[in-house]
Amino acid sequence: MKTQSSEGSKFVIVPYEKLSEEALFGLIDEFILREGTDYGRSEYTLEEKHQHVRKQILSGKAVVVFDLNEESASLIRREQLGTFSE
Repeated sequence: MKTQSSEGSKFVIVPYEKLSEEALFGLIDEFILREGTDYGRSEYTLEEKHQHVRKQILSGKAVVVFDLNEESASLIRREQLGTFSE
């Protein structure tokens, strides 16, 4: 885990392997609902969207971050880390 900070917030990148399957499933659900995950003209089921996001996590394109100030976890795209990137 790596602690990073910006604008008064401190984040820890959490290896997804450290989460329970239920916790990871919940973060993926929240990510899908928050991001809207636009797949163009194709329609995908929630299960298919879960598989797409899980692939992003496995490839490192999405990471789990824990906000130490808010005491909450989120799944974000690695590119969104911006100044927080490793």
